[in-house]
Amino acid sequence: MARRHLPRLLLLLLCALLWGQSAAAHGYLMRAIPADRSTLERAPTRLQYWFSENLEPRFSQLFLRDASGNVIAEGAVDPNNRALLTLQLPVGALSDGAYIVDLRPVFGDGHAVAQSQVFFVGNAQGSIASQAASDLPLTLEIVWKALLTAGSTLLFGAAGLYVWVFLPAWGSSKYLAGGLPPRVMRRLNAMFGVGLLLSVGANVLALLQQSMAYFGVDAPTVLSGQLWEVVRIGSRFGDVWNAQMLLLLLIGALWLGSLYVRREYPRSVRAFWGAQVWAVALLIGAQAIVSHAAGSLVLAWVALLMHWLHTLAVAFWVGALAGLVIVLPAALQPYAGEARAAALRAAMRRASALLVGVVAVVVLTGIYSSTNWFFSPEDFASRYGATLGVKLLLVGGLLAMGGAHWLALRPKAGGVLARFAQFGMTLRLELLVAGLTVTAASTLSATPLPQPEFLTRDLSAPTAQAYEGNYSVTLTLSPGGVGVNTLDVLVLRDDKPLDAADVRVQFVHPERDLHRREHRAEPVETGLYVVGLGDVDALGAWWTLVDVLPADGEPVRAVATWDVTAESSLIVALPPSPLAVLVALSVAGALVYIALPTLRRWAGKLNFAPQSLFAAGAAIVLTSAVLAFSAWYIEEQGRATSLLENPPPTLFNPILPTQQSLREGRALYEAHCIGWQGVTDFRALINQIETMRDETLFRATQEGWRRMPACQGDLTDEQRWHIVNYARTLRRLFVG
Repeated sequence: MARRHLPRLLLLLLCALLWGQSAAAHGYLMRAIPADRSTLERAPTRLQYWFSENLEPRFSQLFLRDASGNVIAEGAVDPNNRALLTLQLPVGALSDGAYIVDLRPVFGDGHAVAQSQVFFVGNAQGSIASQAASDLPLTLEIVWKALLTAGSTLLFGAAGLYVWVFLPAWGSSKYLAGGLPPRVMRRLNAMFGVGLLLSVGANVLALLQQSMAYFGVDAPTVLSGQLWEVVRIGSRFGDVWNAQMLLLLLIGALWLGSLYVRREYPRSVRAFWGAQVWAVALLIGAQAIVSHAAGSLVLAWVALLMHWLHTLAVAFWVGALAGLVIVLPAALQPYAGEARAAALRAAMRRASALLVGVVAVVVLTGIYSSTNWFFSPEDFASRYGATLGVKLLLVGGLLAMGGAHWLALRPKAGGVLARFAQFGMTLRLELLVAGLTVTAASTLSATPLPQPEFLTRDLSAPTAQAYEGNYSVTLTLSPGGVGVNTLDVLVLRDDKPLDAADVRVQFVHPERDLHRREHRAEPVETGLYVVGLGDVDALGAWWTLVDVLPADGEPVRAVATWDVTAESSLIVALPPSPLAVLVALSVAGALVYIALPTLRRWAGKLNFAPQSLFAAGAAIVLTSAVLAFSAWYIEEQGRATSLLENPPPTLFNPILPTQQSLREGRALYEAHCIGWQGVTDFRALINQIETMRDETLFRATQEGWRRMPACQGDLTDEQRWHIVNYARTLRRLFVG
């Protein structure tokens, strides 16, 4: 039954891991505008703080305080970007002086990070210092994570030992209820029951601790105010917690079912225990969703898969040690002499064969995970690096004792190894070290990750200003890189904020002659208009066209030019390193080694006749060739289609569409191109002009467009480009 349902369970786990890609775990501040301890000539109108991972909008907070500590304003998570804490301020709301920004982001796994930043308006003041986020793990978090790991380890160890070690080594048809002696089944059931109780208790403690972190209160307040219920139903951590409790309910039902049917339907016990293996594997996979791996910049889904394999392997390694210590005394009690030694060797050889591959998976997946967090030698000097070092020392001790036990199984083992061959005190000692390793691993998962230096650069948001008559327009593009940006437009008329204006924004990439659609900026304060957009999709030069349409005056055009560079873009993904690729392939090899006995059994059922091997090889080669050709053909067709739809322009507009250019273009249009408006195709031109290329409009002035005539008179290229710039404003006149 377990084999029949395995593909479905693995598919469910894969969906869960993919769902967890956007989850967050111990994120950190990546960019601040204004930067920490920066001195500004003018008071900012917006504060923005980008984090490496998404935040919980309901619980994350931002407070702006003056130098005396009084709260001036409160911010929140940006509705268009869950990784951004932002605060809008009225124009002129801050006078000269020092200001403190208290940040309390709450990430998807419940970690609340408290830190502060300082900025100055006018002159800097050295008496106020910012406070960095603490890198200390929380004691209560370490406790519940250690208990949860211990519980999962006992569950997976008991079920895994039954299915993969004890049943193949000692199974007998004379024991109908589970195939093993009742004394062995009693120990396994006791081990499984303790693991289930530990897991449930740890999850309850986890919800309590995370609720305390979310609200910043003590346990009695959480319980009396039922704040835990708010977290359970209103956060990402709560979603995962609910899934874990459902899985624990399923695991408990399977276990109780195995106890219930052992008298009436004893042969069904094996099926229940087989199902428990995969159910516990899913439980451990659910825990990975809120692990550090969820925040990996390098293929998050691979990092989640590697974390799941790592925790599964550790659970079997340590759980098998615990199971052997718990079960072996009872299992071997009736035997003596050579019979006892033979029974012991039968179980230990099967366990050792599995543990060789399991330990390889533990080591390799641990190395892979390290490549996600350590990018420079300085990262190893962090508290996270120090905690990892302690864990590695303990793992080294486990490897040494495990290797000694493996060598003790060899026929000629003697000397010191003879003591390990007794598998008594040495197994208990190994289990003790394993318990310390679990505690170190729990401390590691509760410790904030080191912040890579290249992700913590404080770059000022690019700003541009334009003046037209009595108007002043200031544009601020945050963060100013490829991807989602926020554009702040501050409009002053006669040095006073302009209210109740219609502000339109359009981005242009002149290299591709690409015109994005026009956006209407939303008024947020007097004179301040904001629009969030993802139009910037490439590096290089970009134009931003801002049209201000006041309620009581003529439209005003402001133009800003930006040089979008990789340095100004937030890094949200990184390619895997060659080491990571090599380690991932090695993990696949270790998994093949573990599955080798099963693969051999399958191979025994195959036909290895020469003609069959030739047909299979030819089919594999042909299929691979067809897939490779199909991938190449699809890529080439996509590239050809893209070039057909957007061929490189042959003409480039050298004239910025400024207010002056629009004035000249209007005069030229009315003198030479006014005949366009009497043609029926003029309406089609207006409807398409927002995304039409400048090159197309330029040729329309020379050759006409559809049934529209060319512009009259002898016009220079510069004059035609002025007409092109003005023609783009016609849509507003005829459509609105």
